[in-house]
Amino acid sequence: MTTGFQTVYTIDQPINALPGSFGPNTRIRSLKNSAAETRQVSTIEIGTIQPNANYTITLTPPDGTPAITVTVNSGSLTAAQTRDAIVAALRASKIFSYMIPAPVSTANYTLTGRKPGVAYPLAISNTHTSYTLDTVAATTATVIPFGRIVARKTTYAADVLSLPTATNDVLLGVSVIDPTSVRAGYGSAAVVNYGRNEMVSFTDNGDVYIEAETDITITSTLHFRHAVDGSLDKLGVLSASAGTGKTAVPAALGIQVLRPSLTLPSGQTVVYCRVLRG
Repeated sequence: MTTGFQTVYTIDQPINALPGSFGPNTRIRSLKNSAAETRQVSTIEIGTIQPNANYTITLTPPDGTPAITVTVNSGSLTAAQTRDAIVAALRASKIFSYMIPAPVSTANYTLTGRKPGVAYPLAISNTHTSYTLDTVAATTATVIPFGRIVARKTTYAADVLSLPTATNDVLLGVSVIDPTSVRAGYGSAAVVNYGRNEMVSFTDNGDVYIEAETDITITSTLHFRHAVDGSLDKLGVLSASAGTGKTAVPAALGIQVLRPSLTLPSGQTVVYCRVLRG
């Protein structure tokens, strides 16, 4: 506003200084938090075939329904024939609703989970030690707290994001408190993050409280955390110093400190910033 010959600039800010609280005229976008999810892949090795042996595999479904067991007797079959018989029996069973079996070598087959990010507990049994199970667990998208820098890797689809985990991630903006649903910021039952597969609201143009791991001043050179360093494990937070697991905030993200940081009763440090992603 203008008073006489003096121009006075004001900074509007939200009433509650909470991570992800944002000021007026802030542009909000949304992308899905599912970037890092993969499917469980379990490899079962038959090994040296044993005649007239029972080869058993049991799945405990993740939906809480009773366990499903499939047993195939090798009779006089070869290892490859036994493998094919097991795969056929799995395809004919209820296990096929949860996992997809496939032969991969003479004496091996795999079971791949149908849903990414979901664990499918398996167990095998046989009197012979050559029958083995090796599982590569599914990975799930981590929760994204409010007030964190969010990013996308070059390998991600265009409609997903995550917390930054590398220096070359494309920084998209800062996660904000979801303006479209009831999300409280106080108390032990407060919702303070976005879960897996949720749509994440973030700003790339506006004023927002960003969580920080150090005190920050107006003149601080800003860095952000992209890797864990001991107890410093909050990815996407700001810092006033360089160090392990941190890199300088690029000019393209356009983060400007509007007010010095403050410490909340929760112990969190937040700093009110303007984000102008170029």
